[in-house]
Amino acid sequence: MHLKRLTVTGLFHQFNHEIIFPTLDQQESSASIVILHGPNGIGKTTLLRMLNGLLALDFNPFRAVPFIRCELQFSTDEIMSVQ
Repeated sequence: MHLKRLTVTGLFHQFNHEIIFPTLDQQESSASIVILHGPNGIGKTTLLRMLNGLLALDFNPFRAVPFIRCELQFSTDEIMSVQ
């Protein structure tokens, strides 16, 4: 099971973010990276903290920041969400 997509709606009451993680075919063995870029204050670090919180089942990062919905989709199309 791999990460497929992280979607955060209404971050800081104004930003919507969607991060799509590259998926590997069974025949592909090369590694890939995802780069987050953008102006200061748009929520790059907050997105990483939210992702880490979801993966560690630690929901404290979600208490510190206003948002509407956060969804993490896996390669199996299962979705973990926090509202």
